[in-house]
Amino acid sequence: MGAKQASRASAVRLYSFSSTADLDLALEQLPPSRLLIQITPATRLNQLFDRLHVASERQATFARTPTPLQRALEQGQPVALLGLESNLALQLQLESLLSPTPGLLINGLWHSFEKADLRVFWPDEKSSTSASTS
Repeated sequence: MGAKQASRASAVRLYSFSSTADLDLALEQLPPSRLLIQITPATRLNQLFDRLHVASERQATFARTPTPLQRALEQGQPVALLGLESNLALQLQLESLLSPTPGLLINGLWHSFEKADLRVFWPDEKSSTSASTS
């Protein structure tokens, strides 16, 4: 049947697939420069965005380092997101990123991703629990 594109106009594109072959075919059609992010049930938001670290122990200051995913979304590099269906907590946290005007609250700061080129791949047999809770 092939992966079906559900949204074309926005920076965020949702694809459903019914088999691994469909998924593989859709991924092969992405540009080689794409960033592939595999979500698992154990993936946490702080692993995907804004790594916090101690900048100076002497002055007790912290700094943020953007992650490869964050930089890709800011720069418009294609991003393929797989496995989001396996992580309800992350689905809820990323809902604003999946909107027509992608953005996300990260460590208390709003980040707008106007250039985002995000493709979310979702298996046909899975429904989004987060959509049914809103």
